[in-house]
Amino acid sequence: MASRCCESGYDEEPPRKRPRLRTSDPNRIFTDFSEHFIKQLSHVCGHYLCWPGTQRNPVLTSLQFLNSNAADDNQGIPFPRAYCSVKPTNTKKQVFGSVFKKGIDILLDYFTNRKIPENKQECHVLRKLLDYLLAKIDTATQAPLVKLGNFCEDDQTVILTNHLFGKLSASSKYVIDKNSAGKFHDCPCGSECKITGYYGDTSIGDEDVWHGNVDVIINQELGVSHIEKEDCTQDSPGGQYSSDKKKNPFHTFRNDQIIAETVVFSFLQKQYHPENSHFLCPCIGVTRTALVFYFYDSEYDILLESSRIPLLDSETDINLLAIITSWLVVNYKYLSSGLPETLQNSESAGFFCHAEEKIEKYRNHLKFGNVELTSPIPEISKLGTDTDVLSDARSKFFQIAFETN
Repeated sequence: MASRCCESGYDEEPPRKRPRLRTSDPNRIFTDFSEHFIKQLSHVCGHYLCWPGTQRNPVLTSLQFLNSNAADDNQGIPFPRAYCSVKPTNTKKQVFGSVFKKGIDILLDYFTNRKIPENKQECHVLRKLLDYLLAKIDTATQAPLVKLGNFCEDDQTVILTNHLFGKLSASSKYVIDKNSAGKFHDCPCGSECKITGYYGDTSIGDEDVWHGNVDVIINQELGVSHIEKEDCTQDSPGGQYSSDKKKNPFHTFRNDQIIAETVVFSFLQKQYHPENSHFLCPCIGVTRTALVFYFYDSEYDILLESSRIPLLDSETDINLLAIITSWLVVNYKYLSSGLPETLQNSESAGFFCHAEEKIEKYRNHLKFGNVELTSPIPEISKLGTDTDVLSDARSKFFQIAFETN
């Protein structure tokens, strides 16, 4: 491993007697990166990101709202109870790379001519990708991803963020929902590595509309949520998941939640960063075996859903496509070109219409943090002051009906 650059200007010797130290060049990876690996990656990018040639290739499907509770008359809706009935629009499916033309061009320039981006942030995120790809031989970095099935839902999300998304992102900082099951300074992968994030407030939205805690928020730019609801059992060594639901790993009621989160994130970015060149914002849905990406543009009212992308290529190897798509998504601020023109002029998702009564809330009154969750249990005092014989039963029925699992 190359030695780190010396952070201090001096050691114990007087400065004038100190010999000049040779420091590693952080840009050396751009020249040392294997030509063979470049050819392999070029095949993945050309075949899977830029060409809708086979059914295995990831595509983006445009979705339209049929119904939702985004503007419920009575109260705001917490994310776990979000309801989104959606269907594909008539818009032609797009290749995954169509919303990341900027990132595709950066990769193409580097793969073709070893050209390094002049922009410092773009150079930085390209270096993050190459560093991570070289780390494929580093079992401490990527081995835990192969064993996700040994961990329960909350731990899987943290491991994926700590060992994949956080290492590919321009910033490795992220916030984990402080209400999650486990709180560790070390990564739950068991290898005693430290998490580069922290536990804190991940609430977003507004109490009068969709709102709640996201599993993980990366750099206040996108959310990561587990969309596979299963119980972690101890029936097998290591508490491995039972395989009863492997045939259908994506459950609709969890997809509703991440669609709602994606919509809120886009409105938040438009509200907090109106200077951005576009407002196509992603969220990441994860399971123990695959990734799915959702995108919403709160300017053009376009909702996109990606194909399911397997996390593993084999039982022991991470899928290169999962790495590259994750890199594009977590760095969308630098790599996304926004909606292509064909989508800007296509059929909208219809969210503006479905949320019309509260659309101003979404546009102007959303918050990062300090969002109080709406209590799902009606206040008894608002139901009447009578003391009839059924009041106690009524209260118990409400407790059962609205109990949070």
